[in-house]
Amino acid sequence: MQEFGGEEELSTKDIIAQVKNYIASKGFTYEDGLVENFYLSLKSKPFVILAGTSGTGKTRLVKLFAEAIGAKMQLVPVRPDWSDSSDLFGHNDLSGKFHPGAIIDFIKQAEWDKSTPHFLCLDEMNLARVEYYLSDILSVIETRDFVGANIQSDPLVSDTYYGSDTDAAGLY
Repeated sequence: MQEFGGEEELSTKDIIAQVKNYIASKGFTYEDGLVENFYLSLKSKPFVILAGTSGTGKTRLVKLFAEAIGAKMQLVPVRPDWSDSSDLFGHNDLSGKFHPGAIIDFIKQAEWDKSTPHFLCLDEMNLARVEYYLSDILSVIETRDFVGANIQSDPLVSDTYYGSDTDAAGLY
């Protein structure tokens, strides 16, 4: 094991073992290789889709994994009437006031607290057409690049998204 920033850096094998032990301590088990595949998927790309039959523990896996590594998590149930990204990011009302969506505060929190992993779980994604409400996020993920030691991407929403609400534009 290596020293990193004054703390011991665990090997991938040790991290996975700790996560699996935590999951087991909560009374859950998953088939062999699932936790490992989930971990490796997260390490390779920050966006993972879990597919499978309802009630098989996909959402629970995300929740338990996030708890096991000390991450913050937000669960957002997808609604069948989502036809664009405004339910996620927010929208302007007729008077020009911005109303934040389901994830924008959580994303801002993740930006401010880069030392803590943040897991956003969109539950039951299949209830609405994914390409309608998630296309903006998927496009921004593809712009990720290393700038020095940090990963940066294009903004999730443009400056003009907030309309005339300068308070919202300054906050988000």
